[in-house]
Amino acid sequence: MQLVQDNSQILYSKAALMDPANVQAITWSQSLKSMTQNFVQLLATLASDNTSQVLLFVQQSLTQSLLSTSTPTSEGGDEYEVVVQPPTFRYGQNSSTDTTFRFLVYLDPSYDIYQSRFVNQTTLSKIAALASNVPDLDSDVTAVKELVSAGQSVIGDPLLSFGG
Repeated sequence: MQLVQDNSQILYSKAALMDPANVQAITWSQSLKSMTQNFVQLLATLASDNTSQVLLFVQQSLTQSLLSTSTPTSEGGDEYEVVVQPPTFRYGQNSSTDTTFRFLVYLDPSYDIYQSRFVNQTTLSKIAALASNVPDLDSDVTAVKELVSAGQSVIGDPLLSFGG
């Protein structure tokens, strides 16, 4: 399985992006204030091999922004392609030395959110439900479970930026 990188091209479903059932509220503290934003959680595929899956969180208020920077893969189709680039794309991962799982977050660059806000039991149950509809995702679901159970390693880690 390949890991998403800076300038990777990913494919995602517009229907999944717009589905209210995929919305999850994320709460965090920033500058001594409590903040909450809704994020859409969906699975994307790396276009380079068309099989590696990546968990993608999109700030709900930025869905149109993501669509405007994406290209439909076919006229009138549901699948869109976008290039992963900072500053709106950031990521989290299970380890800095032996990375086996990485997830993407498309969000306002001014937000300073920790990885653990995205990777928790709610995420695990949603990814398991999403994965049940996609063949060959057992290893990805296992990686998410490992990440959740190893929460100590990401608890204090902010989302990472590509290229820096």
